[in-house]
Amino acid sequence: MRKPANILIAVIFTVITLSCSGDEGGESTPQIDIPSVSQLLIIDNGNHGDSRDLFISFIPPTDETHISEYNLILIKPSSSTQVNDELAKTLSADRYYQLDKTGVNMKEQVLSAFLDVDGDPIVSDQIYNTFVYSRPIDETAAGKLSSRAFFELKDEPYYEVKTFITFQGMEAISYYEQGNHFVGPSANGTLVKVDVASGASSQFASGLATPYGGGFDQSNGIYYASNFDTGEVWAFDENGTRTATRRGLNGPTGIAVDKQGNIYVNNYWSSTISKITPEGQKSTFSNNASGLIRGPDGIIFVGEQLYCINYDNSDILKISGSGEVSLFARLPGAEMGYLAYDNGSFFAASISEKKIFRITQNGQHEVIAGNGLAAITDGPGPLASFSGPNGIAAVNGIVYVSDGSTLRMIIKHD
Repeated sequence: MRKPANILIAVIFTVITLSCSGDEGGESTPQIDIPSVSQLLIIDNGNHGDSRDLFISFIPPTDETHISEYNLILIKPSSSTQVNDELAKTLSADRYYQLDKTGVNMKEQVLSAFLDVDGDPIVSDQIYNTFVYSRPIDETAAGKLSSRAFFELKDEPYYEVKTFITFQGMEAISYYEQGNHFVGPSANGTLVKVDVASGASSQFASGLATPYGGGFDQSNGIYYASNFDTGEVWAFDENGTRTATRRGLNGPTGIAVDKQGNIYVNNYWSSTISKITPEGQKSTFSNNASGLIRGPDGIIFVGEQLYCINYDNSDILKISGSGEVSLFARLPGAEMGYLAYDNGSFFAASISEKKIFRITQNGQHEVIAGNGLAAITDGPGPLASFSGPNGIAAVNGIVYVSDGSTLRMIIKHD
């Protein structure tokens, strides 16, 4: 809603320049200034069990005129070897990984195995210090090492972000199992349908005022869309034809449907949850006596259990069968989007944090994707960027996120 793993080490260090140059007498040679890289980041992005699991990111110097290439160097903290510019300059080629200049920020998966400084294989369950050496074109000049970054190589699951399609965008995402497609509200009062197999998008329906959330009745394919400004919920058949209108809601957002065909609607302005029977009878399911509901947005069923998430403070709430509310998990930030569930985990999209969270059954959370920067950048979870993630759905182990004019995929690699 928009208001009217092994993922390892993402530590940024201030650059430390190490210099090994001197004048042994005679005529002096003009010193060439070889700059070092900055903001070195290493993550474990594979399960080969060697250096091919590494993904490296750094910002190269503005002036690369005198640099021929960059060398990725690893050393165990227990090693007695002293890493400095002179050592980096004389290392044999099997003890570093060569990175060619690109003229832009470096983001590269290591494609081949190499050894650490001491000639040992790079292996899982080992902590390493990492450096990048700016190798000079003139080998008589002194190159420069970056500051070091720490990481531990582990064979654990990791996440990758890819752009599934670019289209007119969606506010929320609802998945219909039998049709294998998404439907969600889009711009100009329309609903958009996206085929999961092909990625083809098309207009599903139109004529709404301000559609925000929605949800499917999985038993018959009826899609319910919330009309925020008019306080209505519209029902559509599988062909996108409107079949019913439910009125009297107070800023409806997320919608969930139980196995009996009852629909549960979050009311943003009153911070309550309404229940509407298949016959159209509306009642207050939760009047928020606890005060925990604050601008509810996404709402889902996990089995018979109902959960909702607050837009205003990012709390995930557990709603009992009698409408009583309790705190399930507390996420950072505010302006939270929608909520999804798959295979024992919840997933939430944070508009303000620009990150995707995974939440365990006991309410613990972790960031699986998003570096907090406002952009649309694919890649390993910690390096990927989102512009404003909002709708979210999980299908067959893949998490789909609506992000502006794109639909993104978050794929877990075991």
